[in-house]
Amino acid sequence: MMRVTVTVNKDTASPAAQRLRRTMQPHELATVVSRSGAACYVSNFEALAAERHRSGVSSVAHNFYLDAARMTNGTHSGSTAFITVDGPAGLRQRLEGGLIQAVNYPYLFIPLKGTPAEGRTAGDFAGQLVVIWNQMMERGVAKEKGKDGLVLFALRKSVVQNADSAVVPSDDALREAFRTAIAKALQRAWKKDQEAASEES
Repeated sequence: MMRVTVTVNKDTASPAAQRLRRTMQPHELATVVSRSGAACYVSNFEALAAERHRSGVSSVAHNFYLDAARMTNGTHSGSTAFITVDGPAGLRQRLEGGLIQAVNYPYLFIPLKGTPAEGRTAGDFAGQLVVIWNQMMERGVAKEKGKDGLVLFALRKSVVQNADSAVVPSDDALREAFRTAIAKALQRAWKKDQEAASEES
């Protein structure tokens, strides 16, 4: 799980900030921030799904970033906004990078690009693979059964994954999402206040 925390603080020095203080309370701003932040994350995940997911390679059920988008939520508590991504497993690993080791199986099965295994897992080929392992080099391959079986997976005991900051929105993208959403919320609130004042006069 990943969580981003944003605390809403109000500057009361400027006239605009004074109007903001009268118009919206911190918990109302936190609601706006949490929703807009979550929407920014979802938009980023959907863009990655379109960019990195190869059409026709695997089903929607295998689309890692669409799963992440579906598991993103924005909530708040008081003046604190939370943006939470509950999965899928491996999302933080992609963001931060680091060592990946085989745990439940003797090898990591790495699907080869341009083969039927691309975008899929070894489990999708249960009973169809032959493993060839070079003990001295500590690497190998998994191929389809048969004399002319196609090599589908590279096998490793471990790999080091590079960090990928593009997995989540940039700070600039989040700030812009917050700014735009707050500006729109303020416009709606000010308009509502003006209409109420007009009815009272």
